[in-house]
Amino acid sequence: MSSWAVLAAAGSGERLGADRPKAFVRLGDRVLLAESVERLDASDWIDAIVVAAPPGWEEPAILLAEELGCSKVSACIAGGATRGESVRLALAEVPGDAAVVVVHDAARPFVVDEVIGRVLEALGTASLRPSTVRSFGSSRRRRHSLRPSCATPSQATSPRRATARLWWRRAAAA
Repeated sequence: MSSWAVLAAAGSGERLGADRPKAFVRLGDRVLLAESVERLDASDWIDAIVVAAPPGWEEPAILLAEELGCSKVSACIAGGATRGESVRLALAEVPGDAAVVVVHDAARPFVVDEVIGRVLEALGTASLRPSTVRSFGSSRRRRHSLRPSCATPSQATSPRRATARLWWRRAAAA
């Protein structure tokens, strides 16, 4: 059973007033993407990572992952015009036999392994349809945008104080 992460990193950074995409804005001495990809790569819960980079920034994203020694990054694709489109494009790179996909925003670089673990443990043995996606996080406008097809409330919730927005999807049993 494999757990994949999709790292949504294709934001433009326009609201930040940045001259570069949000994932490449500096946070101290590093760019946001560096912190996020490194934390996901270090997680024992994650087996592989697909990065949805800003269009035209795929090569810098791959080079950054290589420089950091992030061996779990299996693909880097050009993201779409919206977060949802970027996630959809990245999910196409995840093999059909993946058991779980966790989607994390690069703009929330301080995700801790404990949060990822609590979300994945909450899934337990819930049997979900492959297209089922659930948003986790504090953003009210996205919190209930997509609902699980068949999961109990305890399986479809995450810690309220989570610092990251996480999504999951579980592949149908073969």
